[in-house]
Amino acid sequence: MWENLINTDTDYYPECDNTILWSEITGALADTPNNKAPGADGVPSEVWKLVMTEPSSTSSLAKLLNKIVNIMYDIGNIPQRLETSVVVPVPKKADLKDPDNYRGISLIPTLARLVAKIVTTKLRKIDAKYQILVKEQAGFRNFEECAGQATTLYEILRRRKIQNKETWLCYIDYIKAYDRVPHMVLLHKLRSVGIGGKLLNMIKGMYDAPKIAVRVGNEVSNPTEYLCGVRQGCPASPILFDFYINDIFKGVRGVRVPGLTSRIPGLLFADDAVLLAESSAELQDALNTITEWSDAWEMDVNASKWGIMTISGELTTDMTLQSQKVDSTDQYTYLGYIMNIKRDVSGTINNNRNKVRKAVYVAYSFLRRTDVLTVLKIKFINSVLMPIGCYRGETFGMSEARCKPIQSEIDKAIRMVSNVGKSEAMERIRDELGISSVFMRTSTARERAYHKWPTSKTWIADLIKAPMKARMATWVTGSARWIKKFASKIQPVRLSSR
Repeated sequence: MWENLINTDTDYYPECDNTILWSEITGALADTPNNKAPGADGVPSEVWKLVMTEPSSTSSLAKLLNKIVNIMYDIGNIPQRLETSVVVPVPKKADLKDPDNYRGISLIPTLARLVAKIVTTKLRKIDAKYQILVKEQAGFRNFEECAGQATTLYEILRRRKIQNKETWLCYIDYIKAYDRVPHMVLLHKLRSVGIGGKLLNMIKGMYDAPKIAVRVGNEVSNPTEYLCGVRQGCPASPILFDFYINDIFKGVRGVRVPGLTSRIPGLLFADDAVLLAESSAELQDALNTITEWSDAWEMDVNASKWGIMTISGELTTDMTLQSQKVDSTDQYTYLGYIMNIKRDVSGTINNNRNKVRKAVYVAYSFLRRTDVLTVLKIKFINSVLMPIGCYRGETFGMSEARCKPIQSEIDKAIRMVSNVGKSEAMERIRDELGISSVFMRTSTARERAYHKWPTSKTWIADLIKAPMKARMATWVTGSARWIKKFASKIQPVRLSSR
């Protein structure tokens, strides 16, 4: 059925036939971390990285590597010895008797991984030039962040609320989405968006006969071929999945956002999706569209990780997705942010505060011990407590009132270290100990985001470039006003903290 849904008669981009340059090989090697377990071939990446600094392939090893990589790319084939990935199951926290409570770590032969990195770089460059991936997608794209995507959602909801508009949301997650991608469908989808030539042939070679073997202890199973799912542990898998899910919002009407001329159908971070609509009827239409897409491309939604949320609306009828009822919710954790029907950041702040409180409780004896150097305790506060408290600070920085609940919990730890009471001036003590405030850290993070995100390839760039004209502040206008008023005062502190 899916063959009729994909048009593969389009021309492909000429960059797909470009040969692999030596600079691309060394660039991929430079991006490869050291001290990683090798794949079935037993060759660590450090062997190939011996030639990483050579400006051209002059040494014998460099010539050999250059020749092997280009032969593989030209003929579009992965040698049989490099097709097998060794999967090591790592248990999660839940019941160890449940097979679903294990996460597989894949060990891919280093040469195959190197070629996959080069393929990934080529795909990213083609996407950057021709803008293939939609603005809604932020997952696994260079320079994109979870914080930017969550802030986009905050900004959309805030702008619409200021104009007293209803907004209906549905948070969607798929069951083992990466493991359900049919290989032939993936290849056809790539071809339909202009990926062809040598580049597509190389991807075909990567998925021609991939195999996995499972290692438990010192025992390794026989290799087994699999025909579904992107390659576990492969550097190209995230971007390939982005291409696969790229058309999920096709046909979804979306919402109008004050300041923008185009509607926004929803947001994506890989397979984490949030659907947007202006009414309950439009949301059900959008859910029907997602159902058609999911059924056509063999994806199943995860009923335990979905939920409908209404802003200024009231849910009076049942909503369905893939013939299942979708429950409403007042709160949802989206990309680490606590989203609620108040469309504010109070949920994230309270979550951070509670986590800091727990961390201080666990470290109580450590912070109270007199035989532990003060410098180590300060290090603990700066490297453990502060990151917990400032997590996702891009959304709630630039407000001392918002940061106060978190700061109060961190100050408890600072008092233990400095052995002072509640009446002491905490700002002076923090300065003496070299501990910045939550307000300063989160404000710096928000300022950084405001200046960086206009270069994003997602909707946050459009929102920053087209601020809403209203008396009430949004994230964009509030950031701009605060920076204009206060940034010059915090500049010396911000630079020294870096």
